[in-house]
Amino acid sequence: MTRRAVALWAVPFILAVLGFEVLPALSVLSGSFVRGGEWSLGNYGALLGSRFYRGAFATSIQVSLLTSGIGLGIGLPLALALHRRTPPVQRRFLTLFNVASNFVGVPLALAFTILAGVNGVVTLLLVRSGLVQDFNIYSLQGLMLVYAYFQVPFAVLVLFPSLGALTPDLHEQARLMGASRLTFWLRIGLPVLAPSLCADRRRRQPGNDPHRRAGGRRRVHRPEPGQRAGGAAGAGAAGADPGGPAPAAPAP
Repeated sequence: MTRRAVALWAVPFILAVLGFEVLPALSVLSGSFVRGGEWSLGNYGALLGSRFYRGAFATSIQVSLLTSGIGLGIGLPLALALHRRTPPVQRRFLTLFNVASNFVGVPLALAFTILAGVNGVVTLLLVRSGLVQDFNIYSLQGLMLVYAYFQVPFAVLVLFPSLGALTPDLHEQARLMGASRLTFWLRIGLPVLAPSLCADRRRRQPGNDPHRRAGGRRRVHRPEPGQRAGGAAGAGAAGADPGGPAPAAPAP
């Protein structure tokens, strides 16, 4: 398929994105600078001067910080435990976490409303069993529960690849130098995982290259037959001269 054909197939998608996302966003952005038919920043002044909107911003920031802490606090131990398992077990759980982290938006809100709403199935069971007196999914605790539901598996998916940088060599070297487990995590582990903990792009580490297998073992590069024969011939030529240098030892 040529580039022109690919471009023609992409035209409907580009038009849909422009019509449903780009143009409405630009319309809202330009309209925010218009007040009373004139260009003005009055809308932003009224927004920042309203106690209701300031409270909404404060609540959003509070929920974001708390749920992020919950996600990292639970996701990091889960990622560590999963990293020590066999590859088949890792694939199964990563698939499960991937599905859970993508179950967001309207389906997630509808599911939690049905299960844990005012008349939800789980809410009624907990109230009738006497475990809780009242639970409101629309409260701060309810919002934290919904957000933590998909932030925990998302944290596992973000942190799990970066744990490959914490190779057994680092643990062994730190132990030989007298570092305790707590010191290892404070001085080595957390700094290595800092980009992933901050939801930033993953930084390549010296021990985290694509040639490593699971468990920290490194793939050995096997030379081609022609390279192997050339190396042997070179070593024989070097050893043919009695006064020449000794032949190099073969690479392990």
